[in-house]
Amino acid sequence: MIRFVGGLLVGLSLIGQPAVADDSTAEDALDAIVSERLEYYARSFPTIEFAHLRGGEDAMLSTLWLRQLLGRGATNLVYEHPAELSSDLMDVSLRRIQYMLSTDSASSSLFRVGEGAAARHSELCVITLSPQTVAANDRVATNYMLPVDSAALPQMPTDHLLDHRMHLEFVVDHEVFHCLDAHQNGPIPMSDREHWGEFMAHVNEHGADAFAVAMHVQRHGDHTDYSRNLMRVRALTLLGDDSSHFTPESIHHMLDRIEDSKILSEMTPNALITLAHWVRNEVVGDYDDYLRFRSAAQSAVLQTAHLAETHTAAIQTAPFGPESSGLADSLVSLTSSCYTAMFDTPLDATPMPSSECDAYLQ
Repeated sequence: MIRFVGGLLVGLSLIGQPAVADDSTAEDALDAIVSERLEYYARSFPTIEFAHLRGGEDAMLSTLWLRQLLGRGATNLVYEHPAELSSDLMDVSLRRIQYMLSTDSASSSLFRVGEGAAARHSELCVITLSPQTVAANDRVATNYMLPVDSAALPQMPTDHLLDHRMHLEFVVDHEVFHCLDAHQNGPIPMSDREHWGEFMAHVNEHGADAFAVAMHVQRHGDHTDYSRNLMRVRALTLLGDDSSHFTPESIHHMLDRIEDSKILSEMTPNALITLAHWVRNEVVGDYDDYLRFRSAAQSAVLQTAHLAETHTAAIQTAPFGPESSGLADSLVSLTSSCYTAMFDTPLDATPMPSSECDAYLQ
């Protein structure tokens, strides 16, 4: 199914789709959450149209419709690139979207539409998202965010699980941020520095999480169990050798900046994008700061190698820059403490108390 918000299509179901399943009510409720969020952004950004593409059996139809929406000569607005490579970048962008659909992965891309486009506005934000994969229930939502195979982990107490409805809202807000960031601040700049792509991915994940948690608090009126548990989960990403999504500090900083609910309630998405930019830059720093963080994160991952059988990716060992043993120890300590806080069981034989994680979340 493709859901097109802010323009030509508001929904398209497959012709000859099978009879409605017993769980259709739950699926419809999740679809309604996605539609509500995208309709909100369509009202807030009237020059952008938002297309929600799903994977699974709908992937081929979604891809065909996407090409019609984009028209001829569309341009990727996320990455700075020479004009002569625009067509090549579009080919790569469409292949990436196809891959995301085939794996039921969440992603977003912003394009300037071309000639003969079915889209009625000049820019198209394409969201790939399978609501059932991301948030069928609380445990599915939590497992989706964990950096390791949930089967290799202890059973998490139910009150530590991520609320799946809130989580689906968060994922939509997170993905939309990437489009709005490119729309408001321009494309990711080019650079010949070795780890520039990883650096910018890390920066953008911090910004997206900061923005999405601010939208969460604005919508629900306060810091919630969901936002607390989200920070704990994001503090566990190094267990899966995933430093790009290690964003608890940006989430924490954003929550500190928006304590005044009256001010927050009056802030527009544009204002929150600007604030998210400030937060991510404050936390991540510059390229050299990132290299120091990556070296420390790499060391922290290796220090938790006793969980190597749970890693979903090979541990990287290439040097990134000078190591900071103090930072590495801090990352290990926070990871261990948040693990205890989430699972009510220690990471290893010398457990860190959950109090460190809980104090960090205050």
